[in-house]
Amino acid sequence: MQFFSDAFGTTRLFSLVRKNDPPLDAHAIGAKNGLPKGVAIVAISMLRFGNGANLEVFEIDWPRRTDAATIGDIGSISHFSVTGDDIDAATARFEAAGGSLLEGPTISPDKRKARAIADASASRPGGC
Repeated sequence: MQFFSDAFGTTRLFSLVRKNDPPLDAHAIGAKNGLPKGVAIVAISMLRFGNGANLEVFEIDWPRRTDAATIGDIGSISHFSVTGDDIDAATARFEAAGGSLLEGPTISPDKRKARAIADASASRPGGC
């Protein structure tokens, strides 16, 4: 959660499951999220971006995995887009928080700057 706060100024609205709570196993929530047996959700929080959108963030425990997880097989976020008044300042804050740019800046058809970004936690376990 700290990364999102540092990079985007999010605030935590609430947590359905905290890391010190018992995890939700696939049986309890799997049908809604498509989790296979043996997998558990160890944290769920709802974050707020200023006066804008909310983002629900899950931390999932894949105890049977021995290889590196990828977006193709677990459905995690590989990138997402945000819009702001000062993309250069937002990018600097994102990088200072540990994020990595995939590319950019790019110019959108309406002549606004845009950047593709990746979550800093995507490459390390337990990052959210």
